[in-house]
Amino acid sequence: MAIPERLSREQERALSPGLSAEDIHPSRLPETLHPRIRAERLLGRYYLRQLLEAATGCRGGTWRIAPDGDGKPQATHPHTTPAIHINLSHTKGALLCGLSDVSPLGVDLEDIQRDVKFEKLQERCFTPAENDWIAEAPSLETASFAPGRSKKPISKQLA
Repeated sequence: MAIPERLSREQERALSPGLSAEDIHPSRLPETLHPRIRAERLLGRYYLRQLLEAATGCRGGTWRIAPDGDGKPQATHPHTTPAIHINLSHTKGALLCGLSDVSPLGVDLEDIQRDVKFEKLQERCFTPAENDWIAEAPSLETASFAPGRSKKPISKQLA
């Protein structure tokens, strides 16, 4: 299913039974949020909760989603132990959810057509050694899949 550019209020209401109050709280979904990002956030949480329900049998909306002591996202439920490690990524019409009962995990989706001003972020986000490596890479696309790769998602948030 493609993520739409926006959800109608009726579509948002239809998702509500599968979400928690925290998922739809105005601090997560302010009225000023771009409609596409709002849709991605709502559908991301909805499908993550559906995945949790399918994997455990515990109703999706009853899970508490919060960071663990190391800042990694996890889902906890009063009827299950240990916590389930989760991760979610969305970008321009695509969504990826991951669950693990073994260890923390990370997922990342990127729009490779996005025009990121990588050069502007480079000095602020990378060490001098990484900048040297990037300077020697045949292209910025090649450089973005090498050392320091984990910094790119952070740099996207700063853009």
